[in-house]
Amino acid sequence: MPEEAAVPPRSAPARRAAERIVAGARGLAGWPLLGVAAAALVAAAVRRVVRAPQIEADTVQVVLGAARALRCLEGGAATCPDLSYFPPLQYLPSAVVLLAGGSPGDAMRGLAWLNLAAWIGTSVLLAAALRRARGAWAAALALAAWLGGYGLAYANTTFGEVLTGFLALAFAVGCARRWPWAATGVLGLLAGLGKETAPPFLALIGASASLLPPGGARDARRFPWDRALAVALAVAGSAGANAAFNLWRYGETGNPFLLQPILRAPGVAQWLSALAALWISPNGGLLPFAPAAAALVCGAGAWALWRAARGADRWTSAAPALGALGLLAAATLGLAAWYSPFGWWAWGPRLVLPWLPACLFLALASPLPWGDAAARAARSRGPFALGAALLGGAVVIHAAALADPGEWLGHFTANPACGVVIIQRDPIGFYDYLGCLMWSTDRFLLGRMVRAALDPAAIGTVIAAVALEIALLWRARALWLERAAYLPTANARSSTSS
Repeated sequence: MPEEAAVPPRSAPARRAAERIVAGARGLAGWPLLGVAAAALVAAAVRRVVRAPQIEADTVQVVLGAARALRCLEGGAATCPDLSYFPPLQYLPSAVVLLAGGSPGDAMRGLAWLNLAAWIGTSVLLAAALRRARGAWAAALALAAWLGGYGLAYANTTFGEVLTGFLALAFAVGCARRWPWAATGVLGLLAGLGKETAPPFLALIGASASLLPPGGARDARRFPWDRALAVALAVAGSAGANAAFNLWRYGETGNPFLLQPILRAPGVAQWLSALAALWISPNGGLLPFAPAAAALVCGAGAWALWRAARGADRWTSAAPALGALGLLAAATLGLAAWYSPFGWWAWGPRLVLPWLPACLFLALASPLPWGDAAARAARSRGPFALGAALLGGAVVIHAAALADPGEWLGHFTANPACGVVIIQRDPIGFYDYLGCLMWSTDRFLLGRMVRAALDPAAIGTVIAAVALEIALLWRARALWLERAAYLPTANARSSTSS
């Protein structure tokens, strides 16, 4: 026998021991790592809010406006003309803090805490609702998409979009899960108070979510008409409340500040440029800043349309995914006509953020054969590793933005290539300035924020966020493979038996 004879195969006990070690390592990389990473990320966000809440410049006007509104109410004034143009929901939390005896500073810090609570609440509700509707794999995938998007950076701000997004998601879940219609309608009404343009979006969310089968069954046999009451309360109630609030402060039902002609994009060319930027701008587009969420919503909508068109599904089954795609398309089409489509100085398309969680829920809860398709895709380790690397890179950027917002704000406040132009002072030059911000090639995304991620003050937040993202993707893949009986050991057995 030659000296280089093959080593005999391992015995069955040795093979089983090796499999147990691998399975234990996989288990450690699953739920335990997920829990530890989630706790670490929340702790980092709490530490950031405690030490340096990101209080936006407009927040001062919001808090002073809340104090002014309380004085008007105490005096029994029929009108309160000195209030600013912000929607009612942005005043309400500050008014509650002031009524409880808090200072304006307390009210501002309270808005940052409220945003953190809303971001955590959105994550928990999204996962819980999708776990019940489609399974643990959908919950893990949705959380990975949500965490890998720009909403993470707004967990430590005083903007109102995170709270509105949580309420819009709760409204969608309430319609889908058949919660009591009055409670569901109130959730939608509150979401509508966060955006004066919200009523048509709420109608689309409510109608799409109402067609979701409450128990995860294949098709909804009839439209649940009791949901119509919830949708009507949300749409009509928020529209009426916003109109009444405008009447109280402006003497008319519309918002004259937001309806100024100067705040509309001048011409089709500018509208198309802004629309393209909302999707692909390297400094704020949906695809660069929320790659997984945007891809899931668009992919689900296109897939649902294809299946319904060829008769594989009923149109009522396709409606939730189509509604999610329509909601995202309508939001970007409308915002492209606005002078500030991203929301002035914003990390990503801030004004789209209120609708993103509801879109994710509708897309993944839709009765499409997600599990089978995902299991087939997960068998290939190359695409999974590539997707995990891309999402991990996105999380690095967003975690750095959470830890060091001053770095990304520098793109707006200290950008020598663009400067700063105010539309009321230079309406023509403003759109050159906006175009520079949207399409600037100064390596803002990959340069400024990657360097910020390596800062010692940010590295803990970045590591926690990346670990959580990898754990979520790992669990999603393991659940897909398990669902289809494609785990490595089972795969080997099935291949030999066939």
